[in-house]
Amino acid sequence: MKMNKSVWIIGVVLIVVILVVVIVSLYGSQEAFVRIGGDKDIDIQTPHPYPNSTSERSLVWSYKLNHPDATFLKLHFNTFEVVAEINTPVIYESIYIPCPDPSVGELQEGVTSVDELAVCGNKTIKKSFTPEEILSNNYISGDYILIRDANHNILDLLTQAPTNGWSRTYDGQEILNIELYADNSENGYGLMIDKYSYGFPREWFFDFFP
Repeated sequence: MKMNKSVWIIGVVLIVVILVVVIVSLYGSQEAFVRIGGDKDIDIQTPHPYPNSTSERSLVWSYKLNHPDATFLKLHFNTFEVVAEINTPVIYESIYIPCPDPSVGELQEGVTSVDELAVCGNKTIKKSFTPEEILSNNYISGDYILIRDANHNILDLLTQAPTNGWSRTYDGQEILNIELYADNSENGYGLMIDKYSYGFPREWFFDFFP
């Protein structure tokens, strides 16, 4: 009888260990874990066409998207038409890309493969401007969309439809404020968001293991 009980306990322990190993191997990576999510249909539309500002460029339409406990949000634009143009100056910056250290035969930090040997060292690249730099320096004319977080920090500046209609992924966001700014000149049809993606690792975990 004692032998049977011992075998039963060992069996239970082995099952628990196997389950832990499987869960860790599948979902141990934080990046893989937070990317678990789904899509949700929604109907977010500006007026068509959207209104002009009465004087200088100003906020003419906004929408607050809220998905509690989401680990990321990503928007899909079914329609995107605003009249805008961005003209940033051409500025080049000097950067240094670390090269492998031949004395130790290993790659230094910042170099991920031997293929990058061709581009390591001092390089000159074209400067990329942040949304804040574009707006503060008045490099934009016409109308545009701003995506802000819950604290109204700018996450994105959009003047045309993203590739395949999908915006970039806004990590760590459960609230997005979508804002349309327009001047008093020509305007466009506006935008329509028909769905969005969201992350839900905690919802998924407890659905799977109630």
